[in-house]
Amino acid sequence: MSWDEFMYSLLLITSQSNKTIPVAISEFSSQFGVDYGMMITGGCIATVIPLALALIFQKWISMGLTSGAVKKGYESAKKGVTVKMV
Repeated sequence: MSWDEFMYSLLLITSQSNKTIPVAISEFSSQFGVDYGMMITGGCIATVIPLALALIFQKWISMGLTSGAVKKGYESAKKGVTVKMV
């Protein structure tokens, strides 16, 4: 997420249930101080879910990324066939 999108979501989204994770984490700072523990906890929780999904689906992610790189395409990658490039 770029800073532009952060600012748009910070300014335009008013309901608590629609806020994005970075905006919700940024609300742990106020004019009186910053709750670093809550910010770090929120960042860790926000990182765990995509990381777990990437680890679970890594086989399909790598097949999808490499399917266009071989001549036979997705079907040969699915069967485990390797294509030698000469």
